[in-house]
Parts: sequence; structure tokens; C-alpha cells
Amino acid sequence: MIAPVSVLLFFIDGLGIGTRGPHNPFDGLDDAAPLGIFQDESPLLAGIDEITFANTYSEKFFQERPRWISATTAAVEAAGLRFNRLDDLRAGRAVFMYFTNAMLIERGESVDLRTPEEAGEVLAGIVAANKFTLYEYFITDKIGNPVPTIVWGEHREEIAARIHSLADITPGIVDVLTRGTRDDAR
Repeated sequence: MIAPVSVLLFFIDGLGIGTRGPHNPFDGLDDAAPLGIFQDESPLLAGIDEITFANTYSEKFFQERPRWISATTAAVEAAGLRFNRLDDLRAGRAVFMYFTNAMLIERGESVDLRTPEEAGEVLAGIVAANKFTLYEYFITDKIGNPVPTIVWGEHREEIAARIHSLADITPGIVDVLTRGTRDDAR
């Protein structure tokens, strides 16, 4: 029996979906679907379902929408995915970008403080329930350091060997997620 494959893309700052053209490294990638979503285009899900965004948004985000949104927020909107709210966080179905919830508590939100281990357990549960999970942590972007790609799991050596830039991540994920589908088609 083949174990189901799940992927977590832990997004630490990066590219927006943007428009097509030579300025966008996703444009022109072979087999970029379902992850290569471009502005004003409908996503093609290529047979992959159970896709989720693990991050939580407070009501303040929706009431006082910021002028600039993150790349992942734009991607979630473009894909038509549901945004997690604080009730999802409280129920253990989501993680805040500052995973201990300390920032939410400082802002006056009624949520429990989580240890990094507890937040990791919640995120692991979300990953186990979905084929593709996106989680963004962007606090590191505020200090602007280069960020490494960390790959773990069953196909880690294969995927890590393929990654030389941000543009190599999507093809590696798509290959792993669609491998069984391609084998079934033969």
C-alpha cells in the first residue's frame, strides 16, 4: 500500500502571484499547476485537492484591510480559498503567523498562548489532513536576512537536490504531488 503524500510549504516571505511575463519566475515553468497562479487567471487544480492555508486572520484584517497584503494572502484570494478566522485558531484548525499567539494577545484578542511545540502540533495536524498546506511566517522579512530552504520528509533528498532558487520549489512540489497521478495514467 502506498502512503498518501502530503506537502507543507512553509512560506517565509517570497513571490506574489503577479502577472505573466519575463519578470515572473513562475511564468514559463513546465507543470507549475496548481501552484503557478497568475493575477486575473482562474487556478487549475490539476487533480490535486485538499489544499489549505493554515494561517489565521483577525477580524481587524477584514475591517481595516491593509493597503499592502502578503503574497500568500493574494494567492489565497486568487485561489478562492477560505480564510481562517480566530474561531479556527481557538479550535485548533489554524496557526497565527506569529505562532505562539503572543502578538494577538498583545492586541487584546482572546486566544490562548501556545508554546512553539503546541503550535507545531496544530500545524502538523493541518498538514496531515490535507495534500497541500501553505503556512507563512513573515516576521523574518522585517529584518531582511536571506532565508534558507529546509526540506524534510520522505522525498527530502530528491527535492533538496533540485532546489537552487525559489523558482525550483514549485516544480519539486508538483512532481511529488502528481507522481501517483502520472503513474496511474500509464
